[in-house]
Amino acid sequence: MRHICGCHYIAVATAALKNSWRQSYPQSVQRARYLILRFITTENKNDEVGDDDNKSKIS
Repeated sequence: MRHICGCHYIAVATAALKNSWRQSYPQSVQRARYLILRFITTENKNDEVGDDDNKSKIS
């Protein structure tokens, strides 16, 4: 589950970079960094709390 989520964040960040490459490159980089950092911090919190077990039981 976590691997799929990670790929989704990377795909979104990559798409954001490609779509607005000509329009606003610096903004796209900031957005991509924000998404990646948010994903990393969220994953770290989940590992500490142990939410992965709960998620797999629900789904």
